[in-house]
Amino acid sequence: MGGFYTAMVVLGFFVLRLGVPILITATVCYGLRRLDARWQAEAEAMNGNRQEVAVVNSGARRG
Repeated sequence: MGGFYTAMVVLGFFVLRLGVPILITATVCYGLRRLDARWQAEAEAMNGNRQEVAVVNSGARRG
């Protein structure tokens, strides 16, 4: 039984050694994707506002 427990401890530390960095990396990637999506939505909203202002300004010059 001593060999079984030793093997489980070694396997557990191996999974811990790989699992924690993978979990941290996945969490950072998820956060960066959400941040990028928010920045893209803000940029599209600002671009839409600029186009509306340009249309209003160009209409004012014609009149």
